[in-house]
This record gives sequence, structure tokens and C-alpha cells, in this order.
Amino acid sequence: MIFINSYMKNYKKIAVWRAGHEALAILSCYNLHDKIEYVIDSATSKQGKFTIGSNIKIISPMEAYKNIVDAIIIIAMDYIYEIKKLIETNMPSNVSISAIIGDELKILR
Repeated sequence: MIFINSYMKNYKKIAVWRAGHEALAILSCYNLHDKIEYVIDSATSKQGKFTIGSNIKIISPMEAYKNIVDAIIIIAMDYIYEIKKLIETNMPSNVSISAIIGDELKILR
């Protein structure tokens, strides 16, 4: 997953969508905590808290729609295309969308 670092170099403000165990492991393993503005999660029990290990603030999708980033990396294997549609509907078209699919980072928009 070396590609994730080269992808991230192209953007100033990056967010991750989903505060699940996969996302937290990737943030930690690839030492991405200083490159991520915030993590988005629709679970109200996670919002307003911080990720374990990387200490990144977890916000709601509604808050993310107001605080636009340059790119969003989706790390939610079962909900990739549902989340992609939410981003496309609620954020400007210049926001890059990518997702971790298997062991690859795929650019979706």
C-alpha cells in the first residue's frame, strides 16, 4: 500500500471516512496521523471523540460537509459506494474520492 503515501502527497487536507478497526489499523501502520484532518463516521457514539493511537478527531458527515477537505479516503469495505454517493451529493466535485479495496487504494473520483 505504498501508493497511499504518493496519493496523499497530492492533497493538502485529507480525511478518512469511517472510524472502524480497519481504518485505525491503517492510520497506525502507515503513520498517517499527521496527514489526516479528521475522520468521518456516522456512528454518534464515535463523534466528538478521537481515534486510538493517532488522536484524530472523529466528526459527523454533516460536520464534514461544512469543513471541506481536498480528498477523502474511504476505509469501509461494505459501504464504499454508499459513502461515495454521499460525498458526491454533499461535497464539491473537486473533492477527490478514493477507497481501500482489498490491499489497494483505488481512486474513485
